[in-house]
Amino acid sequence: MTEISVIVPVYNNEEYLPKCMDSLICQALKDIEIICVNDASEDNSLKILQDYADRDKRIKVINFEQNKGVSAARNYALDIAEGNYIYFLDSDDWIDNDYLEIMLKTMDETCSDIIINRNVISVHNDKFFPYNFQPGQLAISDNSYIDTEKDTHNIFSGLCCKLYNANLIKKYNIRFPEGYIYEDNFFHYVSFAYAQKVYFFNGSSYYYRKNDTSITANHRQDSDKFINILGLIYDYYKEHGLLGRNIKIYYTMPLFSIDNEHIYSAFKEYFLKAGGYILNSNIYTDVDKFFCKNISETNSYDDYISKFSKNVAISYIRRKK
Repeated sequence: MTEISVIVPVYNNEEYLPKCMDSLICQALKDIEIICVNDASEDNSLKILQDYADRDKRIKVINFEQNKGVSAARNYALDIAEGNYIYFLDSDDWIDNDYLEIMLKTMDETCSDIIINRNVISVHNDKFFPYNFQPGQLAISDNSYIDTEKDTHNIFSGLCCKLYNANLIKKYNIRFPEGYIYEDNFFHYVSFAYAQKVYFFNGSSYYYRKNDTSITANHRQDSDKFINILGLIYDYYKEHGLLGRNIKIYYTMPLFSIDNEHIYSAFKEYFLKAGGYILNSNIYTDVDKFFCKNISETNSYDDYISKFSKNVAISYIRRKK
């Protein structure tokens, strides 16, 4: 059986795709399969993939005649993957030649369901920078198992730095929600809820190409879509009896982006559904609950702004902060 199935969704990426593919075929670990799903690209991406597949029989090229989105591409690849472990690589990124070898060695040594490699390098305009992780992740010690109940919301939710045990994904049929953005957040929270062992370490480098037009670069514009994913996570946790795992699945950052009626309505819908759980759970902070109550107890965006501003002023006066 193949050790690692590498899943690469591809859409209109002819400029950067060769560097990604070169980094895969040159891996020190040879026992891999490379599943590339071309999502109806309109450039030369499919031809590039086919040329690589002609050179390396480990490469499987799946071609979608119609664009279905990155979730559908990854889900299809998961359905046909034969590896003991699953690794996701974006087609504009690349990895060091010993990356998968070190990931596999660490997975075997730690007997984990998921391992997380903190060594991610941001690439922007051909300049290299350490990836800007969340403060909570920086507090996690290298070469240690993490407490998923405490740290899931602190861990980078992207796929690039994680290796998954395929048995975990198969056992719980973990898939990406199709038709949504921030789909990696859903996969992250569901897989971490089921994982028994998650190991955090500093290994070889993943090179993440930062795009100014990417979804993550325009987070404020998509905060309503982000809360939709949090709603899916809450629904999944509730349906599968996972709320008792005490994993924090909501945090305040996107609330600072509520600046119109449409986004307010999306958050209001979420809090009407999940607010009772948030307000009665000891895993959420007073700040989390403050935002939750301010939205839940209002009837419109204007009402929210008025109530929120008043409550912030009162809080400032009382706490002097």
